[in-house]
Amino acid sequence: MRVNLAKRETGVFTLNWIRIGVTVLVIILIAGIAYNYYFLTQKKQILNKEIESLDQQLRVLNPKKEEYLNLRTQVSQLEQKVERIEGKYIWAYITQETGFVIPQNVELNSFTISGDQLRVSGNANNTELLINYIDNMNESPYFENVTLQNYVNQEDIQFNIDAAVIREGENNASQSE
Repeated sequence: MRVNLAKRETGVFTLNWIRIGVTVLVIILIAGIAYNYYFLTQKKQILNKEIESLDQQLRVLNPKKEEYLNLRTQVSQLEQKVERIEGKYIWAYITQETGFVIPQNVELNSFTISGDQLRVSGNANNTELLINYIDNMNESPYFENVTLQNYVNQEDIQFNIDAAVIREGENNASQSE
């Protein structure tokens, strides 16, 4: 008996398709990783440049922010002072309004504001001017309950007038302008 241990040659070249498939898959996987690494590296460079640009803007804007916050604090303090002062001193509006409502040939000798009360004393050339003055005060958004307290008819008419001051008149007059 004879045993042939030699391989039999068939003459056909055979390919190992599994090995080729795995090799191609590994090459594609390595190429994908390399492309992804390149893409991420480029994106990182772009983002780093953007971060540098934003850092520069922050270095410029931070002092301005501090200045803004200081100014805002100062404005807030000034607004509080103005509110406190406006609540106390209404005479600026009242004196201005008095100038608007007083007719010619009527003179004021005294002008007193105490709280929400106004007391005016003065002289008028005739009764009609005094009546016009009282009517004008009644029509004003700053005065109410205008009453003639004292009236002396001599060469000139001497008078004393009391009126209540309306604080909302400031708002009404501002809205009508």
